[in-house]
Amino acid sequence: KANMTDFHTGLDTETAICSDPWLGIDPDVFFTHSKIAEAKEICAVCPIKAQCAEYALKDPEIYGVWGGLSEADRKLLRKTTRTSRRGIPNKKH
Repeated sequence: KANMTDFHTGLDTETAICSDPWLGIDPDVFFTHSKIAEAKEICAVCPIKAQCAEYALKDPEIYGVWGGLSEADRKLLRKTTRTSRRGIPNKKH
């Protein structure tokens, strides 16, 4: 079975909570739509949360929860960032 270190290319997996073999976190948690909330809870206390989120934001092809951000969260952040860079005010619903 895969370990999260298999997915964390270029990240400091030594301190990533999801990669700690003693905790035995199932990687499927981060790639299963019905477990997004559980994955975000794990990410919330991870010391490399910001690094992980930044890594995922750079690659729109990455799926699952990374750094506490789901695919939908990252898509929204990318859209908001692009809009802000253009100087176009964001629409509020």
